[in-house]
Amino acid sequence: MKTVNVIYKLLLITLFIMPIMVFAKKPLSPPDASINFSGIIVDKITQEELAGVYLYFEELQKGVYTEPDGTFNLEGIIPGNYQVTLKYISYHEKKLSVKIKKSLHNYKTIQLEPVLP
Repeated sequence: MKTVNVIYKLLLITLFIMPIMVFAKKPLSPPDASINFSGIIVDKITQEELAGVYLYFEELQKGVYTEPDGTFNLEGIIPGNYQVTLKYISYHEKKLSVKIKKSLHNYKTIQLEPVLP
C-alpha cells in the first residue's frame, strides 16, 4: 500500500511539474542588450592614439580603459543617453553626452586636450 501511495504522489508531482518545465522559458534579456559602443581616443593636437584612457559611464556605473592602440569597446549597452567622463594623466578631464542608438555600430572618435605647461 505504501508503494502505491508513493507512486501516486510521484505521478501527481510529475503531472504538475512537467507542464511548468515544458512551458517555462529562460529569462528574457533586455531587447537591445547586445549593442556595443566602441571608438578611439586621440590627442587633440597630434591625433596620436592614447592608451590607458579611462572612460566611465555614470548611468551604468561601469568603466573601460582604452587599449594600446587607443581603441575601446563596451558591450551589452541598452540604447539611450549616457554621461561619460574621460580621465587621463596630463590631459584635461572631459565630460560628454553620448547617445547610443539601436544600430549595431556605435563608434565615436574622441579627442582629449593635453594640459600644456
